[in-house]
Parts: sequence; C-alpha cells; structure tokens
Amino acid sequence: MKKILIFTLLLFFAGCGFKPVYKNDIKTKQFSLISLEGDKFINSKIVALLQVKENDLDKSLKKLKLNSSFTHKEILKDKRGQTSLIRSSIIIELFIYKDKNLLESKKFIESTTYSNITIKSELSDYQNRVRDNLLIKIVQNINLYLNVSDS
Repeated sequence: MKKILIFTLLLFFAGCGFKPVYKNDIKTKQFSLISLEGDKFINSKIVALLQVKENDLDKSLKKLKLNSSFTHKEILKDKRGQTSLIRSSIIIELFIYKDKNLLESKKFIESTTYSNITIKSELSDYQNRVRDNLLIKIVQNINLYLNVSDS
C-alpha cells in the first residue's frame, strides 16, 4: 500500500509541472538601476540576501526601487508606566519600473511582538536579532514575488 502511494505521488509531481519555489540554483536578478531609500542597514541586507545586481549597461532591463523602514512601538504599559510589550515592524515597498512606467508595486510587512527587557543592552541585542529574523522572512517573500512575477 505504501509503495502504491509513493508511486502515485511520484507520478503526480513528475507530470504536473511542479517546480520548487526555493531552489539552490537561484539566478541573480539583474536590473538597470537599483534605487534604495529609507533604512540603509536594511537596504544593504536586502540587496545582499536577494542576490540582485545592477547592470547599468543593459538599458532594456527593468529598474528596481526599494523603500524600507524599521520601527519599534510600545504597545502596552504596566501599572507603573513601564513598557511591557513592544512591536517591531519592517515595511518594504518594492517598485519595478520599465523606462518611466510603473509596472509593479508591492508592500511587504513583517512584525512581531515581544516583552520588554529591563537591561537595555540585552534589549538592543534582542531587537537586532528580531530585525534580522524579520528581514529573512521579508527577503523570502520578496524572492518568491520576484520569481513568480518573472514567470
């Protein structure tokens, strides 16, 4: 019974045109211009993780514009007025242009809520780890979006 199920699944996936979304042989995407606005650290991380490349010699390529922001917001205080819950959010606005015409635009938002840490150095380290984790999620979503929009 198990062999029949495996054989059926193998036939199904082989014949349906299934392609894995996250492949190891990700090709570097090229744009004629990559414009970055907002948080410089986030922009540099996104460009590095996305594996996008600027090729200003080929004017037939599309242009990419990224606008990023990273915020911490106090969302709950205790009886003494001390912050007890914080929400960190990353917002990335992606725009793809051909010549001067906007072809595509998409907003990517990731956020998480966590408890406040009284030791400020530990809080800062934790917020940096949160930022990095949110960045990874956003890059995965952008990568998926760019791969789907190309096909």
